[in-house]
Amino acid sequence: MKWARSVSMLAVFACLAVPALAAPAAPCRDNAALRYWMAFAEMENPPADSDVAKRLGAVAEGEAPWDEGLAPILDRNRDALATLHRGARLSFCDWGYEYEMLSAAPIANIARARTLARLNVLQGMRLLRAGRAAESVDAWLAGVRFSRDIAADGPWLAALVAGRSVRAHLDVLSGAVRDAKLDAPLRARVAQEIAALPEAGFDWSVAARRELEGTAAILATLERADDPLRALEQDHQLISSAKPDETAKKHGLAVR
Repeated sequence: MKWARSVSMLAVFACLAVPALAAPAAPCRDNAALRYWMAFAEMENPPADSDVAKRLGAVAEGEAPWDEGLAPILDRNRDALATLHRGARLSFCDWGYEYEMLSAAPIANIARARTLARLNVLQGMRLLRAGRAAESVDAWLAGVRFSRDIAADGPWLAALVAGRSVRAHLDVLSGAVRDAKLDAPLRARVAQEIAALPEAGFDWSVAARRELEGTAAILATLERADDPLRALEQDHQLISSAKPDETAKKHGLAVR
């Protein structure tokens, strides 16, 4: 009977433990990167070489005025942008880069983040033109936070994309303030959030450290390789054995 009672108690404890084991860990639940990946999945991304993509980029970068012809693509990306804004409310972002894979580590999130950031800049423009200034500020400030998250624990490419995205969002915010499109409370809110930003927008040293670590790791593998040039081509895809000088020069490598 004692044995049976013990088994019953163990069964009860096991049942009680299952929900605790199944519950997601707090860092995962609060990771903004997971929300952003959901946004990428919802996003309708025009082909990079299409006229729409070029117009989208020109307007978002301030090289062209608002183009009403871009409104339909914003409509089709409404859910993706809403998901981005929810993710930007979270204070923790970890993209989970597999740095142990060195140059083969997937970084598909960076290109998608660049497109989604541009769409967000345009969404704010459209809202402001419609007289919805508070919503446009919400979108742009969320975009600033998203832009900083793009650089979270990423390589130089992520930092460069993040830097341009931060600048694009700050440019439209400063333009709205300069053109008296925002009332005093909105201007105060913008000023408060911008004042809280680091001077450089985010910590660029993170990308520098990751690049140095990656370069050191690649050099270590080349030192152990029987044929370093072949390793650069096949394992790291940095040069072509057919034209090593040209591809090395393209990537900033010196070949003697």
